[in-house]
Amino acid sequence: MRQDANYDSRMQELLKGSPESQRLLKTVPEHQQFITKSGRPISSIKELITLIKELSPQDYDVHVTTMRNDFAIWIHESVSDDDVTQKAK
Repeated sequence: MRQDANYDSRMQELLKGSPESQRLLKTVPEHQQFITKSGRPISSIKELITLIKELSPQDYDVHVTTMRNDFAIWIHESVSDDDVTQKAK
């Protein structure tokens, strides 16, 4: 699913002033990025949400199994947002 050219600016405008915006738009330093199996770097929860929408079921299953959820682990360790981590599990 591709986003149109104005997606990021619209998303930021919609979230401006919202406490949720800080959580979604906060970017982590390069050394804390989530790197997908295909090599795509993810720096924010917003980017992760976009990625998950685009992943095939097979690629999703690489990162989320009954024993492990790479996305929740990354949110907990790098984004440091326990509320979002619980929702991701």
